[in-house]
Amino acid sequence: STSSSTSATVTLAAVAITPGGVTQLFIMDTQDGHAAPASPPQPHAFDHISEIFRAAGDIYLATGRALWRLQAGQWQEIIPQLDPSCCFAAHPWVATAAGIWIGADPDGLWYVPRHGAPVLVDWTHGLPMHGWITKLFALSSHEVLAQTGGQTAAFSPSAVLHFQPLAHDALTTPVSGMLTADARHYVWGVADNTLAEWDGHAWKQHPLPGAVRRGQFRGAAADSQGRIWLMPNCNLGPTAIYQPGPGRWQLYSY
Repeated sequence: STSSSTSATVTLAAVAITPGGVTQLFIMDTQDGHAAPASPPQPHAFDHISEIFRAAGDIYLATGRALWRLQAGQWQEIIPQLDPSCCFAAHPWVATAAGIWIGADPDGLWYVPRHGAPVLVDWTHGLPMHGWITKLFALSSHEVLAQTGGQTAAFSPSAVLHFQPLAHDALTTPVSGMLTADARHYVWGVADNTLAEWDGHAWKQHPLPGAVRRGQFRGAAADSQGRIWLMPNCNLGPTAIYQPGPGRWQLYSY
C-alpha cells in the first residue's frame, strides 16, 4: 500500500483479496474513511500487482507487465512493457527531484519524468551495469546508486540521460546485498567483517565488533535516530547496532 497527501485529504492505495479470491485495488480517503474499488482503465490492467508506491503526489502501480500512474484522478499506462519476461518480479525504484527510476528486466533502468515520455536507460547511455538491478538509492550527492548481484555503480541522472560519461565507474565491491539507506541518503552494507558506508563519493569501512562476523546477518536497516541495525540469521549471533556519531557498537542477544 501507499499514500498520497494534499492539504485537504490523504489518499491510500491498497490491494486486497476478495472472498472470491480475486485481487482488488482499493482507493481510500483517510479523512473520511471511505474506500472504493478502483476501476481498471482497461480489462486486466491491475492483474499481478507487484509494487505500489508514491512519488511527488502521484501513485504508481507496477503490474505483471506494465507501469501505471494515477495522476490528477486519471490512470495512465506509462510503460506498457515494463517487464515482459516475468509477471511477478519485484521492481526497485527511487524518486529524484525530476522523476522516478525503476528497475526493469535485464535491459536496464526506466526513467519516468512526472511530465513527458519515459526513457529506457541502458549500456548505450553509459550505464555500467549488467544483469538484474536489485536495489536503487538516492544519494546525498544527488546521484543514484544501483546494485546488481555483485556490482554497484553511482551515476548522475542528468549525465546518463544525456549520454555523458559517468562520474563514477562501476565499483565491484565486497558489500553484500543487504544494503540500506539512512535519512542523509548515505548507503550502508556489510563487507568483509566491516560495515561499509557509501557517502556518495567513496566507501568508508567501520570494523565489526569482534563478537560478530559478516555471515551472521540476514538484513540491515536504518532507524529514525540514524543508527544502523544488523539483524542476525536465526541463532547465529547477536543483533548489532552501530551509532555513526560516536562510532559505537551495541550488541543485543536473546
